[in-house]
Amino acid sequence: MQKRILSLTLIVVILLTMCGCKKKSSDSESLVVLEDNSDIKLAIANSGNLNPLETVSANIQSIMNIVYEPLFELDEKMNAVPVLSESYKLSDDGRQITLRLRDDIKWHDGTNFTADDVIFTLSKLIHSNGLYQKTAKKISGFTATSNHEVVINLNSREPDFAYNLTFPILSRNTRYVNGLDFVPIGTGAYRFESKSENEIVFIPNSIWHGDYEPQKRVIIKILRDNSAVAEAFGVNETDAIIPEAGEQIANTGNPQTKQITSSNMVFLGFNTQKEKLSQEIRRAIMLMLDKQKILEKNAYGYGKVCDSSINPNSWAYVGADLEGTSQEYIATLLERSGYTLSDGVYENESGKMEFDLIVNSNNEKRMTIADTIAETLSSLGISVSVIKIDYSSYLSRINSGNFDMFVGEIETSSVINPLEMLDSNKNYFGFDVAELNELYSKLYGERDKEKYRETVGKIVRKFSENPPYVPLFFTTCEVFYGTNVSGITEPTLSQRYKNIGKWYFYNAVKKDEEND
Repeated sequence: MQKRILSLTLIVVILLTMCGCKKKSSDSESLVVLEDNSDIKLAIANSGNLNPLETVSANIQSIMNIVYEPLFELDEKMNAVPVLSESYKLSDDGRQITLRLRDDIKWHDGTNFTADDVIFTLSKLIHSNGLYQKTAKKISGFTATSNHEVVINLNSREPDFAYNLTFPILSRNTRYVNGLDFVPIGTGAYRFESKSENEIVFIPNSIWHGDYEPQKRVIIKILRDNSAVAEAFGVNETDAIIPEAGEQIANTGNPQTKQITSSNMVFLGFNTQKEKLSQEIRRAIMLMLDKQKILEKNAYGYGKVCDSSINPNSWAYVGADLEGTSQEYIATLLERSGYTLSDGVYENESGKMEFDLIVNSNNEKRMTIADTIAETLSSLGISVSVIKIDYSSYLSRINSGNFDMFVGEIETSSVINPLEMLDSNKNYFGFDVAELNELYSKLYGERDKEKYRETVGKIVRKFSENPPYVPLFFTTCEVFYGTNVSGITEPTLSQRYKNIGKWYFYNAVKKDEEND
């Protein structure tokens, strides 16, 4: 195995990391850190789908991101950074985006990247069943106006659709199939070289336009199922893994873990058509809930509390500034609705204030969140009964309006939209968004970020005065790395194996062994 000695600075840093302290030793006993030039190893399940528009696996999606590139990617602050796109403009009504494409990009097969490739990708995307379905459903049409310009039309208004254009772009020469027979042709840092029954080999793309040159190969092991993928990482046969839903990851060497705030938001929904859930009562309930405590009790603190459907890591996020609201103010809101506190319970002439809270019985975490909300509100004088029902019944009751409150979770489709789930005239909260539409329309085509945030702040404040639901927190997703992996770039939501070509490994050996 070819090796080379790392710089003295890196040796010191790694040795201190490994040992946690300085240690005196003779020359013959001292350790030297050597770079290991072996391949980067990942794994997928045998039932996986390498087609990046059709896969439902977060792990495969991230692996394919080393081969493919999007029109835009989201950085750590969730800015839309152009990749295959050069620039864009938005229509005033928020229903069209015109993209100017780069003219200096080549595919792995040496052909030029053009608008035809984007049109080919969009034609497949709108019929796809993979992880980009939500984006696909927003698109009503598209056309190439030149070799390097594409216009995309939308079914409904969007503040800035560039933030949705993070799906991989496929070559028009792609043989579009599903499964492991799919042969990727990308523009990214790695290109497909070969495939056998047990593994897929990707090698550095020598004509890549990126800002560094990858050195190592990436080998993808094809294993029995997702459990086998997790087991392989657990015994150090692979170097990183992104868990699929419900997977438990173990590693005998205590793996390195990076947390990423996901696009999934947990919330408490209200039926705004119920008279007993007036605007004042909904606002009071929102103010009674300690979101941080709910997060810590039910998600071990992993996640980020929120006041809107904008991801808290996004540059566009603005909080509602609700901290410090007094109990007297909350009591006043309830008194306006005809309730007074008597022996620790809010009552009116018809009896005590009480609500049903429905939750999906197939989701243990959400049931625990529902119990926590009920306990909190009950301790403050509002009686809440948690009704745990199967998912089919849960959806049926929400769609028919047969509920008071419910605990839900949604995968948000934009990192800059403060009105997720409320961008139509009516919705399953029964909420009329007319009072928010005027403010929301000011976001269309607004490219000045300070002005955008100013409008978002106004929307969030108005939303919190008359809430159809209570945003609670965004969940996290994880990337696990083996203990010997170094050179890791902080992952982002759109690039979880970010800069994989910069990863390296090291081994520590005695100095006299190196001299041998």
